[in-house]
Parts: sequence; structure tokens; C-alpha cells
Amino acid sequence: MPVFKYRAFDKAGKTVEGTIETVDEDNAIESLRRKGLFVANVSKETKSIMSFDLQEFIDNIMPVPQKDKTIFCQQLSTMIGAGLTLTKAFDVLEGQTRNSKFKRIINNVRKDINQGNPLSLALARYPAVFSRLFVAMVHTGEVGGGMDQLLNRWASFSERDEELRSKMKSAMTYPVVVLCISFAAVFFLVTFVLPTFVEIFKTAGVTLPAPTRMLDGLSILIRKRIYLLFGGIVAFIVGFKQFKKTRKGRFLLDKLKLKMPIFGNLVYMMVIGRFTRVFGILLASGITVIETLEICKEVTNNVVINRVLDRVALNVKRGGSISKPMADSGVFSPLVTNIIPVGEETGTVDKLMIKIADFYDRDLENLIRNLSSVIEPVLLVVMGGMVGFIAMSLILPMYDIIKVVRRGM
Repeated sequence: MPVFKYRAFDKAGKTVEGTIETVDEDNAIESLRRKGLFVANVSKETKSIMSFDLQEFIDNIMPVPQKDKTIFCQQLSTMIGAGLTLTKAFDVLEGQTRNSKFKRIINNVRKDINQGNPLSLALARYPAVFSRLFVAMVHTGEVGGGMDQLLNRWASFSERDEELRSKMKSAMTYPVVVLCISFAAVFFLVTFVLPTFVEIFKTAGVTLPAPTRMLDGLSILIRKRIYLLFGGIVAFIVGFKQFKKTRKGRFLLDKLKLKMPIFGNLVYMMVIGRFTRVFGILLASGITVIETLEICKEVTNNVVINRVLDRVALNVKRGGSISKPMADSGVFSPLVTNIIPVGEETGTVDKLMIKIADFYDRDLENLIRNLSSVIEPVLLVVMGGMVGFIAMSLILPMYDIIKVVRRGM
């Protein structure tokens, strides 16, 4: 956070000068007034252009690990449940945290609390670390009580979500390694082996078939004009990122994620599982349906799903139901659209949403467990296709050489 220099007067009229670390100038003035000071001047402290703090730079570019945030939440929940004050709890948390960036943030939050700011406001100043969902649950705990239970719910959700992500990464490790090795082998064959054979074919006066000419062109591009290849790759990446930033591009890409073979079903289960679980947790915490839907949009992080949630929010504002816009969209499965109306009639939407999330999480775990066996046939086809194409490119000219040799005999 920025540092502000200040000059003020205490109640006795004595001049007080110093620095205060806070979000902005208005907050600095308000904090000083709470201390009983009459502010004369406040200005932001500027760093020298030549000054450079390597540790601060590394902290800024490195995110706080999700595991650290989950542990933080569990420990805070335990200490609040044991009756510790927030100031004391954050003192303990700061001492136990090893991540330097997170330690500094916890220290700043503690300072904000000491200055009289509510915990939710202090946490909201770090959106890259504390999600809107987490801040909303803390605010609900401040207003209605039971913060330790709410924090415990969030920690359970976070731990479950991280566990699923970890399992997915583990399941994807094998296919990614196999593909990398395959492409490395193809690169070696095309770059170093193929040119020798092509030279032999040309010396023998053989007309190269189309597959061989294609690979020979790729080999020349890699060996002699690799800058064009890298330039094309960079241009594609930049163009893809720009396309992804557009509304239409983001919509098409998010739609593609849900429609992809094999992986589309996996992404859908993860997105809907997260949405239903967060929706149920927030409703059970006393947050309104409209605010819950708005927060869930950040959790799903999918434009296709979020457009449906916008229509649901609009329908609820008009006095309508949650389930009808979902059913009309064709995006949500019958499991979701058939169970939610029951919850609306019985007043148990929050509980049924969490049950739906449990169902999707079980299915997702089974799919992740069997992912390798599903992907292996696809990998075999891809690898077989690449090897077969290279083999055909080398074998076809050899037949022509044999014909030339037979004619010479």
C-alpha cells in the first residue's frame, strides 16, 4: 500500500509529523482524525526512480498460494471461535505465515482493524488475494454473527476446490508429457533425419511426392527460416489474446470450452459444481439471491453461464423464479432445472444446491480418475498419424528409387 507523510496537531496544539500506510489520502486523513489529531497536511510519499526493491517486485508478480489462504481461513475461524479478538488473531497469523507477500498483507489488514475499519473493508482492498466471495461472507458474519462458521464453510469449499484442481492436474500430466515427447521426436526427425533422405532422393533423380515435399518445406523453414516460424507463433499468440479480450471472442471461447470432446464435459462439471456450491453457501449465509448471483458470476468465470445468470437475476427482480430462465437457456442440465423448483417451493434452495454440487463433484472425480484411459486412444491415434505420415513421406520415394534401379539393371 502507498505511504503518506502527514503533519498534524494533537489536542495540546503540539505538532506531530510522521507517515501512515493506507489505501488513499482520504483514508489517511480519516485514520489520523480517529487518533484525535487535527490534520494540517497529507501528501503521498514518492519513491526515487532509481530505487528498486527486488523482494517487493517478486512479491508483486507472484500470487499468494491458495493453500496458504485456506490455512489462513481455517486458523482465523478457529481463533475467532475460541474468543480471540481480531487484532490478537491477526498478530498470531502474521507470525505463522511464511509467505512474505501474504505476511505483509496480513500486517496491513491488522493495521486497518486497529484504526477502526471493519475486517471486510480491510480485506476488500486486496481483491487479488481475497475474493469477492470471501469478503462477502466476512461482511455477513460481521452483520449477523457466526463469522467462525462462515469462515469454516469457505475454507471447506476452498479446500475441496483445490483438491479437484490438483487431481485434474495430476490426470493431465501423463498426456501432456506423452505429447511433448512425441512432438520432440517429430521435430528431431524432420530437422535432422529427413534432410539426409531428401538429398539422397534428389541425387537419384526421384520426383518427391506431396507428403515428402510438405515435410521438406517444414524442415527448410525450421533450419533456415526459423525466425518466420517464431514470428508466426508470436503473431498467433498475440492475435489470440486480443481476440480473447473482445466480448464475442470471450463468448465463443467459453462456449468452445463447454462443447469440446471429453474436456467439455469436465469443464462443465467443474463450473456447475462450483456455481451450485457457492450459491448454496451464500444463500445459507443470509446473502440475497441477487447479490449471490452477482458473486457467482466471478466464481464460474464463463461468459456463457454468466449470461444465463444475468437473465436469472433480472427475472428474480421482476418477482419471477430462479429455475425458469435456467431451464429456458438450455445450458443447465435437467438435474439442476428439475431440482431447483422443488427447493423454491419448500424454501430449501440452499440445501438442494449443495446436494447438486456434491453430485457433480462425485461425477467429476470419477471422470478425472478415468481420464487417462479415455485420452490414451486419442493419443495413440494422434501419434500413429504423425508417425504414419513421416513413414509414408520416406517410403514413397524409396519405391521410385527401386524402380530406377530395376530399369538400370
